[in-house]
Amino acid sequence: MSGIDNDIIGGNNAIGNGNNSGATIGGEPVIEVSHLSVTYHSARRDVTAVDDVTFTVRRGDTVGIVGESGSGKSTLVDTFLGILPQNADITGSFSLFGEDFTHAAEHEWRRVRGRILGFVPQDPRTNLDPTMTVGRQTEQIVRLRHPERSRQEARERVVELFTEVGIDRPELRYRQYPHELSGGLQQRVLIAQALASEPEIIVADEPTSALDVTVQKRILDVLESLVRKRGITLVMITHDLAVASDRTRRLLVIHNGRLVEQGDTRQVLDHPKESYTRHLLACAPAFQVRDNVLDDERGEHDGHENRAESVEPSDDGIAVNWNDVSKVYHERGGRGEAFNALDHVSLTARTGRTLAIVGESGSGKSTLLRLALALSAPTSGTVLVDGRNIHELHGRALRAERRNFQLVQQNPFDSLDPNYTVRKVIDEPLRSFGYGNRRRRSQRIAELLDRVSLPARLLDAKGSELSGGQCQRVAIARALAISPKILFLDEPVSALDVSVQSQILDLLKDLQESLGVTYVFVSHDLAVVAGLADDIAVLEHGSIVEHGSVEDVFGHPRNAYTKKLLDAIPGR
Repeated sequence: MSGIDNDIIGGNNAIGNGNNSGATIGGEPVIEVSHLSVTYHSARRDVTAVDDVTFTVRRGDTVGIVGESGSGKSTLVDTFLGILPQNADITGSFSLFGEDFTHAAEHEWRRVRGRILGFVPQDPRTNLDPTMTVGRQTEQIVRLRHPERSRQEARERVVELFTEVGIDRPELRYRQYPHELSGGLQQRVLIAQALASEPEIIVADEPTSALDVTVQKRILDVLESLVRKRGITLVMITHDLAVASDRTRRLLVIHNGRLVEQGDTRQVLDHPKESYTRHLLACAPAFQVRDNVLDDERGEHDGHENRAESVEPSDDGIAVNWNDVSKVYHERGGRGEAFNALDHVSLTARTGRTLAIVGESGSGKSTLLRLALALSAPTSGTVLVDGRNIHELHGRALRAERRNFQLVQQNPFDSLDPNYTVRKVIDEPLRSFGYGNRRRRSQRIAELLDRVSLPARLLDAKGSELSGGQCQRVAIARALAISPKILFLDEPVSALDVSVQSQILDLLKDLQESLGVTYVFVSHDLAVVAGLADDIAVLEHGSIVEHGSVEDVFGHPRNAYTKKLLDAIPGR
């Protein structure tokens, strides 16, 4: 490893040089993968996760690696970072700046991680220390990179980084713990930490999957700016072809561990050669929005009446009614200024239809959901669910009312008890609400499994043995078990790749048509919303700024904030 060692010490060439603004795309290779295969060995079987893959990444380039869950993307990331487990067997070669790292020792990897290779992981919950403030965690990275800086200087740099990645009130966030931040803010902290070490190469594993579209755009703008100004090379692993379309110059399509297509991003997406690439494009919701809903912008539009009035149903057609609702939160311990999460919001969800609630992180979407689920009480106003004031009910009365509504959560893996089989997961609400005897419950479980298109052989499987799409189908089956009238869906497909997203959305449409259930769908992904919702409410800072049918709001937005959200959809 002498070549890389010398570059670190002396600052020769790219490595150790803090400013590579003169670097040009198509320069020297920084990552070279040649006939790489990675096989995992276990007592039960061997699994080849990466199979004979060859490609090159050059300085200053932006490369997207796309594919479904299980395609081998994560194994490639682990190879790049030298963190493959002990049971992984590597053949072929992997080189970094011309030096062979295929079988590098751990002390050799430590020389390049962080300073040369920066990593943005996908899940902030498993990558942030819950016992330390996010500011202190990031400050440690800054001081490791620049030990000569005082703590105050390191703190100032952290605040700069937080600001750069779009974290509001960075001085306050510095003092907060991970659990006090939204998922989007946690993800931005991870990106700030990756930038803190000033790396030459950034490997980003689904870096914006938890972010709303405007923050996603801001973060990707930051990464793009670093690539352009300092010659940083970006390797982005993503299931979002629209993001890859907008933000990468070269695209690699991985399927079942094999590299099935690669080339210029526009060429691959506009003229795909492989059927698998065409399948991914057909499933991508952002491209469907571009081709369908947003095409109406060029058409004629009749009836520009007030949207809020145009979608109001009669009283007997209302499933959920938020009436002049406000919610005020205070900082930890009741100290500090109050925060208005919702400000006199009035909104209805119509029976048998889908209401989508969209907006950036912190806009009030989740608070509206929590109020309707009786998990939190409004500061003022009322919430009617199926015609009853949910916050006037307590004890048995509230429990009985909960039969009428259920929740499908964001992360399919977290929503299932890892110790429960699929059978027990679905059986739990049936037993809880006294549904029939054991035989009748078994029949009901079989019916539900069939309804969500899962094979009966999975009844005795646990969540850890299922894919993300299968887990989410189980979660939907459990939510439908007691025949609720209303399903609250909290980002139900954001953790899934595009083809599985498409399957789950099609399933939800079919279930609504056959069962007449009402959906209240919270999402930061406007492309997903366009494919499922009938009506849409746009929230900004706790207030509704636009409300109407999807066709009206997407095709003819009136509010500047709505236009900003639509303009931020990638792939348009």
